[in-house]
Formats: sequence, structure tokens, C-alpha cells
Amino acid sequence: MMIFNDSKAGKSMVRRLFHFILILIFISNNISLFAQQHTFSAMPPETYVIPLKTLPDTFPERRFWRAGSELLIAEVTPWMIDEYIRHVDYTKISLQTLGYNINPKNWSWDGDGFTTNQFGHPYHGSFYFNAFRTNSYNFWQSSVATVAGSYIWETVAENQAPAPNDLINTSFGGIVLGEMIYRLSNRIINNNMNGRKKQVANITALVINPMGGLNRILDKKWNAAPDRGLRDTTPVSTEFDLGVRKFRANNIDNNFVFHGRIRLTYGSVFETRRVPFSNILINVEFGNDDSSKVNIVSIYGSLKGWQLNS
Repeated sequence: MMIFNDSKAGKSMVRRLFHFILILIFISNNISLFAQQHTFSAMPPETYVIPLKTLPDTFPERRFWRAGSELLIAEVTPWMIDEYIRHVDYTKISLQTLGYNINPKNWSWDGDGFTTNQFGHPYHGSFYFNAFRTNSYNFWQSSVATVAGSYIWETVAENQAPAPNDLINTSFGGIVLGEMIYRLSNRIINNNMNGRKKQVANITALVINPMGGLNRILDKKWNAAPDRGLRDTTPVSTEFDLGVRKFRANNIDNNFVFHGRIRLTYGSVFETRRVPFSNILINVEFGNDDSSKVNIVSIYGSLKGWQLNS
């Protein structure tokens, strides 16, 4: 699970993620809206525990060389931007910096800001993840590739001492964000569509998951004829809460302020699932009682589940 929670730093990037989640809510098919009520508790179990016809976790053809090339592109592109456009100092690399960085004794925790550590690194890691995930590798195999991509960046692409917190945030955060956008982008794509609807779905999926969109183009599936092949039909539901609240702190009465929450659920927590991220929960809370309008963004994905009792 990933949680972004900060009162001052990282406002702009968190807002972008907030807008991204709003796009998912309104683009996804078969979305149910519930105002001031909990989605699953409002319905008897027999109405939402239904057989699902979802995409298989992997496809037979695994393309290692394409996946490796795309991971390399994800490494080189930001380095070139930093080196030739932004002209930052840490891109001045050499064999000497490589030798220094691969020595674990030289690693040290860095003090990067909230936005960089909690969004920039995870988002970069999601490209490593989907370089393999969208080339038919499963969740765990793509996770290994994410850790490898993060390690390569830390040791090769910068002259600064590698930071353990960067490796953790890029790897762990990249896996969480990577699988989330992989599943949600697949949920949007529908090969049974035609014309403008299909183009809108493909473009939206491309924006959410650039690696997946790139591979759809390379596989010539962007304008593929409608078919009735397998597609992700996992239920997606949203829940909205909006109201006002007033609280007292340090013997001071605060004014009434608005507070809201948006929750997007992919899959059902009530179904026994052995596939990672078959259940995803995205939670956004916002209000004007803090220094940031967006108070918290959390992303949860289940790795494995069992039914303990009926």
C-alpha cells in the first residue's frame, strides 16, 4: 500500500494524481455512483459476488528484448532531459562514479522533497514495471525488473551516492502504481468498440499507461477490428462523500469547513483472489481545513487473499 500525506510539500503533483483519478472514475465502464453510502454494505452479497471474466494474468508470448529495450528507454530518457535540457550536476557520470556507487558502504539516505520521494520516484518506477508487465510478464517478474531498473538508475545514472530510500520508493512505489495503472488501463480498453469511442478509450489508456499504449501500437492492436476476445470486465465502483465539519483544537473553535472523499474500488474484497491486485482501492480525501486542499491520497492493492469463514 502507498500513502501520500503531506500538508505543504508536493501540492502540484498530488493535485495531478487527484485529477488522474477523476479521469479514471468517469472513463471506466459500468461505474456505479453512491453518495453518502458505502458501496458494498448497501447491497446484499449475492448482488456483487459474481463470476468475473477477466484478462489472464499473462499471455504466452514474452518479449524479453523488447521489454529490456523499453526499460532502457525509461532509464535514458529522464537522464538525457536532466543532462541536456535541465543541465543538472548529478548527471556528470563516469567510470569513477560507477565504481563509487556500486560500493554499498557509500550509500546514504538523501533529503529529497516530498514530491520527489513519494510521487516522482514511484511514477518513474512504474515505467520499469510496465516495460515488462505489458510484454506478458506476470506481477512478480515485473516486480523484479522494477527493482533492477531502480538499482541501475541509482548506481549508473547519477554521480551522487545511491540512496536506500530512493531505491525503496522507486521499487515499491513503482510496483504499486505500475500494477494499478496496468489493470485500470486494461479495464478501459474494449476491442468491441468502434469509431470515436474506441479512439477515446485507447488514448485514455495510453495517457494512463504509456508503456501499454506503446506496445499496443507496436503490436498493431490500436485499430484492430472489433472482436469478442477476452477483456477485463472486473466491476469498478465509486463512492462519493461530501459535507462540512467543525472541530475544536487547543481550546480554539474552528469554523465550519467542507470535507469530501472519493473512493474507487476495482474488484471485490469479498471474493477469494490469489492474483495480486485483483482488488484495488484508491482513496482521496480533500477539504479546506489544511494548508493543502488535497489531504490524503492512498492506494491499496491486495497481493493474496483467502476466505476464512462464510
